[in-house]
Amino acid sequence: MSGLALRHNGNRGLPSLFEDFFTDNWFSQYQKPAHMEWDESGEKGTITIEAPGFSKEDIKIESDSSGLSITGEVKNESLKNRLTQSTFSYLLKRSDLDTKNIDARLENGILEIGIKKAKNKLSRVIEIQ
Repeated sequence: MSGLALRHNGNRGLPSLFEDFFTDNWFSQYQKPAHMEWDESGEKGTITIEAPGFSKEDIKIESDSSGLSITGEVKNESLKNRLTQSTFSYLLKRSDLDTKNIDARLENGILEIGIKKAKNKLSRVIEIQ
């Protein structure tokens, strides 16, 4: 029985391998994060996130002078239990983004966010004296 994990069920006093396997989500702690890519070309950047099962109401995108925050959580409970990934969160810390020129679309489980770069970069290097 090498590699087999039995868990103790306090109610019955004996471990229940088969019942726990079918009722608990053993693999939830091993969920991989939603795949995200950042593609930067010229004056525009594009973020692509795999978000199968998510609706646009499940996703929140916020921007401020420090960058972009993207979070998602499936709210439909019956769907949430069937998905391997029901939440995600990304924070893009960039000061050179034009937060007034961001567009987003969700199509076939793929979230695409287009971001233009700011013409005037807000950060600078400070010389130490």
